[in-house]
Amino acid sequence: DVFVFPIRWQEPFGLVGLESAAHGIPVVAFDRGGVREWLIDNRNGFAVPAGSGAEKVLKTMFEHPEHYFNRMSRAGIELAEKMFSEEMFITKFNELCEVLK
Repeated sequence: DVFVFPIRWQEPFGLVGLESAAHGIPVVAFDRGGVREWLIDNRNGFAVPAGSGAEKVLKTMFEHPEHYFNRMSRAGIELAEKMFSEEMFITKFNELCEVLK
């Protein structure tokens, strides 16, 4: 139902969280490192202060699943397709190659 990502160090990107979002699973993650590259707070999950806040967010999510899960599931899939798809990677790579010429 939800992926909890309680990272303890400055994770550079946290691919496992993005993979969860891409499969429609909302993410609750500590707000550290590169998590904000793919986690938009209160859109496809929640970024909580490291070491606290996750319990309250999870409780709220499960008390009101109709408000959180479907919306966050769709948002995670859309974000992954829009920003991290193979097509987007190729487009950005080609743009980089043009700049480096």
